[in-house]
Amino acid sequence: MRLNALIGTVGISFSAVLVRLVDLPPAVTSFGRNAYALPMLVALALLLRRPSLRPLRPLGWLTGVVFGVNLYLWHSSIDLIGSGFATVLANTQVAFIALLGWLLLKERPRAYVLAVLPLLAVGIWLISGAGQAGSQGSDPVLGALFGVASGLSSATYVLLFRHSSKRLPPGSEIGFLLHVSLGGALAAGLLAGAPGAAAFQAAPPSAHAWLLVLALVAQVGGWLFLSRALRELPALETAVIMLLQPVLALAWGAILFGESASGVQVTGVAVVLVCVALLSVLGARSGSVAPAGPEDPSLTAPPEERTAV
Repeated sequence: MRLNALIGTVGISFSAVLVRLVDLPPAVTSFGRNAYALPMLVALALLLRRPSLRPLRPLGWLTGVVFGVNLYLWHSSIDLIGSGFATVLANTQVAFIALLGWLLLKERPRAYVLAVLPLLAVGIWLISGAGQAGSQGSDPVLGALFGVASGLSSATYVLLFRHSSKRLPPGSEIGFLLHVSLGGALAAGLLAGAPGAAAFQAAPPSAHAWLLVLALVAQVGGWLFLSRALRELPALETAVIMLLQPVLALAWGAILFGESASGVQVTGVAVVLVCVALLSVLGARSGSVAPAGPEDPSLTAPPEERTAV
């Protein structure tokens, strides 16, 4: 099971790199990866003869709409600040889940969450370049804002998915993910509009090939490895394994695209990763929410609630 979890995490860590290789506008990439995931999920659902999800279709579509917006924000951050930094910032969802739970569900966060938040804010500011020249990215400040917004939207998606997963009949996870991908494609298509449709149709074959790889790795293959493994692993182990994703994304960005960083940004990355690690590991030890990367947020449910999604 640990090997499956590691394979899934390594696969998903390439997502941001694949987004850069697609080299299309953010909304178009979001639409393409969801659209290409649909036939793969249909084939899996038919092959495994999963039960119908008609009563949950509207909820699945709503969850997918939030997912599509989340991907658009994350892809925009990748374009502006680089694949590694964008993935690190997206992992701030761990903090936003606690804050949304406080605001919407009246679940007061634990003391360690409130203590870590100011330090997390400092780390985000440092990743944005802190106003210094020579920072990584074409617009590091705007990229950091998009990255944090993707963390917030990812947290919203997580809460919706957790609510939905409690109502899923056994063996229906693939079908529900199919509806989520459909909602994601719809939301991304609306965000892309007519210019996006033209860009998708005019995209070179290489872009479509990378979109297929992205759909297979991020939304189907990586999910299959992770969901089957992490259901059986303790929450603390899940937290540690999932922390590999932003670290590996930073490595792939540096190796494949030469993404460098100023000293201030490197410090910011270290601060954010420490904060995310503290929130994730302490949360897992206390039985609260475990972490997930931007590609597999449904795995944030605690062990007694976690399902394959």
